This record gives sequence, structure tokens and C-alpha cells, in this order.
Amino acid sequence: MAERRALIFGARAWLDPALPDHPGVTPLLRRLAQRLEEGQCVVRALLDDAPDDRQRPLLANLLDGLSWLAASPEPPLLLLSGAVREGAFLPRDARASRLERTGLRLDELLGELPPTAGAILDCPAAPAAAGRLRWAVGAAQAP
Repeated sequence: MAERRALIFGARAWLDPALPDHPGVTPLLRRLAQRLEEGQCVVRALLDDAPDDRQRPLLANLLDGLSWLAASPEPPLLLLSGAVREGAFLPRDARASRLERTGLRLDELLGELPPTAGAILDCPAAPAAAGRLRWAVGAAQAP
């Protein structure tokens, strides 16, 4: 049986103090990861409180995780929780003064996924950003 993959990416506090905190997400995302694993899903969770930088919500880890999802033999799931500024999703190491270099445009980020993927977005997102995915749900919508 092919493995089903899920990437959970949750940033609640940024290294740049100019960016707002997104409190309370880490415990919930850990519980979601546990439930997915109980359902036989292979989960990569990139969360602020991880003991190692390779498991934290940093830009390089997000890019690596997207490649891992894109190679999934079964329809993958992406769960993004964090902030969006000027259309860019902000990993933990984003810089407010350099969003074009340290953020990742949400439509480009979701465009890295195969069309069979699903996404849960806990961040402001225009519905068109996830247009080619099989399904997507969002907690907040950007105009």
C-alpha cells in the first residue's frame, strides 16, 4: 500500500520582531499530526517548538517539505498555519523588510503541489490561490 503524506507547517512566532505573533497553534497542530499518524498517514510537522532547526517552520524546510509532498504516491495534504503579508506566506525566518526574498507567494507555494493534493489554510488566502488543487479550505479569506 502506498503511503499517504501530510506536511503540517505552523509558525506562531517569527524571528523578526516586526512580524505579529500567531499564538496558540502549536498544541493544536501537534494533536492533528497525532491523529493523522493514527490514521496511517506519514506526517512531517514543522513547528516552532521543535528541538531541532530541521523540524522548525523555516523557509528551507518548507521548500523541502513541498518537494516531499509533490513526490507522494497518494494525494497529499498540506496544512499551513501562519501569516500572510502582501500575498506572501511567512515562514518563521521571514523578514518584514525583505518579504519578496524571505516569504513565499501563497499561489506559488500551492502551485508546487500536485493537483490531487488537498490543503487546509489557517492564514488569509484568496480563493484563487488554491485554484488547481483537488480541494482547499481556509479559516480566513483575503479580499
